[in-house]
Amino acid sequence: MSNLSTRPLCMIPGPVEMSSTVLQANSTPATAHTDPVFVEAFGEVIEMLRTVVGTTSGQPFVIAGSGTLGWDQTAANL
Repeated sequence: MSNLSTRPLCMIPGPVEMSSTVLQANSTPATAHTDPVFVEAFGEVIEMLRTVVGTTSGQPFVIAGSGTLGWDQTAANL
């Protein structure tokens, strides 16, 4: 990561320096949630998340948002 200082500094909420591999991954086109590639990858994420939370039959939720969004969803379902 020695060549990071030659790039503009990303300040979200940072400053945050990113490696070349992260910048390259973020420069790829977005994949739609209906794309078969996404559906397969998302299924793998759910399976791996089950391992992380220690369940074989539970349905973990992947939230595309901040931790505050997770708390908002929790409060809305009380």
